Amino acid sequence: MKVAIIATFLGQKTSGAEISSFLLAKSFNTSQNKNDSAFVITTKISHPMPFRCYSIPSVRHVPNSVLLIGHKYIDRLMEKRIHTILQKEKPDVVHIQDSSMMITAIKVSKKLKIPTVFTVRDYRFVCNLSIPLEQGIVPFRYNKKMYKKWLYESFVQRYGKGWISYLVFPWFYTQNNRLLHYFKNIDYYITVSDFVKNKVIESGIEKRKIKTIKVQKEEWSPINGIGTSQKIRIFTAGGLKKTKGFDYLLHSFRYVVDKYPNTQLRIAGEGSSMEKLVKLTRRLRLKQNVTFLGNINHETMREEYAHSHFVISPSLWPEPLTRIIFESFTMKKTIIATDVGGSSELVIHGKTGLVVEARNVKDMTNAIITLIKEPDTRERLAKNGLALITKVSNVSAVFQHHRKVYEKLIRYKKN
Repeated sequence: MKVAIIATFLGQKTSGAEISSFLLAKSFNTSQNKNDSAFVITTKISHPMPFRCYSIPSVRHVPNSVLLIGHKYIDRLMEKRIHTILQKEKPDVVHIQDSSMMITAIKVSKKLKIPTVFTVRDYRFVCNLSIPLEQGIVPFRYNKKMYKKWLYESFVQRYGKGWISYLVFPWFYTQNNRLLHYFKNIDYYITVSDFVKNKVIESGIEKRKIKTIKVQKEEWSPINGIGTSQKIRIFTAGGLKKTKGFDYLLHSFRYVVDKYPNTQLRIAGEGSSMEKLVKLTRRLRLKQNVTFLGNINHETMREEYAHSHFVISPSLWPEPLTRIIFESFTMKKTIIATDVGGSSELVIHGKTGLVVEARNVKDMTNAIITLIKEPDTRERLAKNGLALITKVSNVSAVFQHHRKVYEKLIRYKKN
């Protein structure tokens, strides 16, 4: 079986979607079945890959921010190259990993009569703006006027210049409608959590065409880098934007530091809220206790987990199932997670971690203090988390789940 994996940023970034796509491609290329293989099509390649990886030279000068939104002109730039690659490789199935290359991949696959699979990791199948999600809404029904309002708020939030939204509205709105249309033309859907699966069903996709497969855990072994240090070190990571809840975490951390002055919080990631969060850190007099690491590579991320006592996911929006949970459990670190999206499918309160109410500063503060003063609780929760993730998210299980989906789809298409 040969699989084409379409992943827009796999050749450049090491965030959750890219790591999952990389591990999937690697597992197919190291399968015990000699007939199994996978190759990747991505936009740009900035580092070596251990498997066949094709880039698209025609978009090498297109900024990632533009690729993320997409445009019919960019689709045309990519279409000929993708068609040539798929025609040459003749894959049995095309597995699309994100929305940015979805439209082109579907169009070419349909022409070549290759079945398509799409992994749903976010909510761009209903809207390509995050503003409604920040308000806890997965927006299935909205009109042009509502979309225009959300776009205005997005530009105010990110650039402080809402007027720009009027200039780009036709682009954003047209692309949003194109994504909604083409999403319904996929042959089969894989969701990263049951929470997302239910949302996809709610959007009108038939249940029989959807399967939840948890993402593959890291190929890491737990390392205890804490040693005998008495200084508590907490780690968190993610895009520094409003939906991730880092501002609420900093307010909670102020109360924690009042009680435990030597506690350190380390935050990995970059994003539109970076400047605001740095200013908030200074205002809360936390400069000596909080470190912003920026974007860090995969190996550095592993080291950060190893040297932390526990991890926090303070997200506000309905996370499909954040990768930080998988990474924490794999490194045998317990986690505090907010009660949003699919997080509670793995973070079971009092068993594999602690779950707190999103936006609740007091809840978060109490949970952090509990894990600081109760090392036995930390150890018990971390041990349970590692056992759970080893069971549901190991290489073999995730690989076999994907392979069965591909086999089912290929048989259906042949008949």
